[in-house]
Amino acid sequence: MSQKIFWIIFFVVEKVFFDLAVENRSGLALAEMKGPYIVASNHKRRIDPFVIGLAFPLTNKIYPIRFMTADGFLKIPILAQYIRLMGGFPTYYKQGLDKSLEMPIKLLKKGESVGYFPEGSMNKSYVL
Repeated sequence: MSQKIFWIIFFVVEKVFFDLAVENRSGLALAEMKGPYIVASNHKRRIDPFVIGLAFPLTNKIYPIRFMTADGFLKIPILAQYIRLMGGFPTYYKQGLDKSLEMPIKLLKKGESVGYFPEGSMNKSYVL
């Protein structure tokens, strides 16, 4: 529920201060089908999870999208509280893939959508 409340806030902020556009929305229609979904994206800016969330209409069945985040961010108390409120969960660097995939597998089995950035961190270049 908190993600939908924040979606409304981000939507208003985006309309007032930014001019984001989603091209080829026809692909988003697939997200109206029964989930769960895995949302994978390139990662260029810290706001990417919010932009991805805004790409889908609020009524879309994809919500909530639970994003993986670096476990280091969850060591910063105020940031950790916000990330958890938004449904984020940690990846565990250098602790093995099995540990990092436990939570996404549980979420998908419960029918929830999972978002992640395959590059593993922000890639500021235009080369993938």
